[in-house]
Amino acid sequence: MKKILVILFIVLLMAIAGVVYYVVSNLDAIIEAAIEDFGSDAVKTSVEVEKVETWLTAGTAVIYGLNVDNPEGFSMPRAFSLDEIAVDINLEQTDQETIAIDLIKIVGPRVYYEINEQRQGSLNILKDNLDTGEELGTPATQRAPGRPSRGAVLLVW
Repeated sequence: MKKILVILFIVLLMAIAGVVYYVVSNLDAIIEAAIEDFGSDAVKTSVEVEKVETWLTAGTAVIYGLNVDNPEGFSMPRAFSLDEIAVDINLEQTDQETIAIDLIKIVGPRVYYEINEQRQGSLNILKDNLDTGEELGTPATQRAPGRPSRGAVLLVW
């Protein structure tokens, strides 16, 4: 009986190691798919990413070629695109309550603001879609005024 338990334990450890290896070796593709899937759901239009590169031990990630399509009813295909977004997290100063970010770099931002026939701005519609994202966190009606929905990012340059 003891021999069977040892064998089962070894098989379980090998299975866990296999899952960890799979996730780590496919992390970039998993993140890319998550950005595209959750981003598209959040803004209710297509979000595409060219490539993602992550370095877990360095706390660094780069997203290349982020494109967000315009909502329906607009003539231009894209609302905005970014050539590159890089984030560098300071792992030594990061704990469970605080994330210390040393760098956020945005390269090649292109914004295509357009007004449709109903006099609505394309970016305003995307923002409103984010604000109604109950599946992303707290419903918009329960958030503090002026507070973006979870997952929303405010970019100022």
